[in-house]
Amino acid sequence: MSWEHLLKQAEKELGAEYQNTYSEFLESLGEKEKELEQQSYEHFIGGLLSVSNGPSASPDLFSFFRNKVGVSCFATNPSSVVMWSHYANEHTGICVEFSRSTMLLSAKFLELLHPVRYTEKFWEAFRLLWTPPEYFHQVPMDVLPILAACHKSKEWEYEHEWRLVSLDPAGDPRFPLDFKPSRIILGARIERADRAAIEELAQRISVPVINAQLAKDRFKIEF
Repeated sequence: MSWEHLLKQAEKELGAEYQNTYSEFLESLGEKEKELEQQSYEHFIGGLLSVSNGPSASPDLFSFFRNKVGVSCFATNPSSVVMWSHYANEHTGICVEFSRSTMLLSAKFLELLHPVRYTEKFWEAFRLLWTPPEYFHQVPMDVLPILAACHKSKEWEYEHEWRLVSLDPAGDPRFPLDFKPSRIILGARIERADRAAIEELAQRISVPVINAQLAKDRFKIEF
C-alpha cells in the first residue's frame, strides 16, 4: 500500500484547488524521507487493523498480512535443473509430485489455487481499492493478501508457479487436503540414508518412488 500513490490519488479526487500540491510536496522529499514516510504510513494502517482485529494482531502492516496468510507452492515442471538446484539442495533432496487430475477433482483445492503473476513492480493494493464509492463495498478486503501473495518478480518466471493460499491455514475447514502424492522423485545426488528413510516412508503410505538422473551429455534431468 503505497503512501505516495495514495497522495497522488487524493490529489486527483480533491480537484484543481489542490492541483500539484501533493506532487510538489513529494518532489521536495529526499529518498530517505520518502522511505520514513512510507514506513510511518504502513505502521499507521497496521495500527488501525490491529485495533479492529484485537490485541493479538500485529501493528506492523507487513507482519499483519503475512501472519494471516499460509502459502503452499507448486511448480509444473519436475525436470527443471534450476528448481532442483534451488529447492532440493543441489539435487540431494526430493520432489513430491501430485497428480494433476486428482488435484483438479478436489473442490477444496481449486478454491485456494491461484497462478503466480510475474511483474517488474510490486502489486499495488490501492489500484484495486481506489474505486468509485458505489463500487468500493464490492471489493472484499480478504482479496488483498491473497493477491499480494500471488505476485513475484519476473526473475522467477521460469518456475511457472501456482500457489495454494489460505488466510487461516490452522482453522480453514478446507484443510487438510484430501489427496496424497502420486509419486516421490529422489534427487540424483541424494544421500544413502535419506534415500532409505524416504523409501521406507513411501512404502508405508503406498506411494511409488523413482530416481532422478543427471543426463551425461546435456543439462537435463531424466527419470
